Amino acid sequence: MTTEVTEKVWTGPELSEDLARTLQSSGQMVWANCPLGQVWDHCQRADVLAINKSFSSTAVKIYEIKVDRGDYFRDVNTGKYQGYWKSAHYVYFAVPQSLLKVSDLPGDGVGLIVRNDSTWHVVKASRRSAYALKDDCDLLLKLLMKGYEDHSIQWRSKARRDQEAKKYTTLKQAFHDYGVAVARDIT
Repeated sequence: MTTEVTEKVWTGPELSEDLARTLQSSGQMVWANCPLGQVWDHCQRADVLAINKSFSSTAVKIYEIKVDRGDYFRDVNTGKYQGYWKSAHYVYFAVPQSLLKVSDLPGDGVGLIVRNDSTWHVVKASRRSAYALKDDCDLLLKLLMKGYEDHSIQWRSKARRDQEAKKYTTLKQAFHDYGVAVARDIT
């Protein structure tokens, strides 16, 4: 009897979160679903954007998440992914294993990173573009705003959890006091 091992079926948000977590654990600054310009200009969004924490070898990497071949080929055929070169040194398609082969990639320097059963690995490195982060104030402001927004959401969630815990503690104390009063009345 053979046991067939099935490959995990990823959703886009799951794959994006997994890649972001992996890049962050390697010491990079990471933003997910990040607008690359002014929102009112209908700008592109990076599924995952990562920057090395380094002044001497700063590199902005954009990862376009794909979990479906049809979606991938639509992006390639329309050239949508090429807009990422305006905001990054490196551009990668990030996919589950066996979705794409290197031969499926366009020949313009985009890279491929693949998630197998246990981790991510670069199958084809992206070429480095001449992008200059220091000249891109819109992107820097967007990253600051997105980071502040994400931090604010986490802070509000923590404050809400703390408030709920406080209510629970107060309620627990009230039940305790009531139980002591009932026990006194019974005896």
